[in-house]
Amino acid sequence: MELLQVVALVSTLSTIVEGLQCWHCIADDCSDDPSGNYKATEKLCIAEQACQKVYFEMLEETERGNFIHTSTVRGCSSGCKSRNDFSNCTHQQRTSRGCVRKDCCSDTDLCNSSNTLQIGLSLPVIMMICAIEQAL
Repeated sequence: MELLQVVALVSTLSTIVEGLQCWHCIADDCSDDPSGNYKATEKLCIAEQACQKVYFEMLEETERGNFIHTSTVRGCSSGCKSRNDFSNCTHQQRTSRGCVRKDCCSDTDLCNSSNTLQIGLSLPVIMMICAIEQAL
């Protein structure tokens, strides 16, 4: 194996991988500020995932009155696309299946700063590279 191939192998094995960190919260109070919510945790997403916050609202009309059910869920998502049903949510939609607003961001941790992780070389890979260099 030529030295150029060894260098290519080493650079491939030690590539930089972007790791996006997002708030993860599935609870009744996830609409609160996640930094002050003990139920919200910081979660490292897998590559190509985005941070997502989904707000849901549904109206229940009963004889005792109208009740609005809301929930907010935060987490990682693959193929996240922002969406806002509230801009044209009809009364029928609001009372049957509810309305959703989904916000996505993939450029910063916790939608605030980016995190780059360096993947190191394992001992067997380092030993293999040393053996190849000695054979040259």
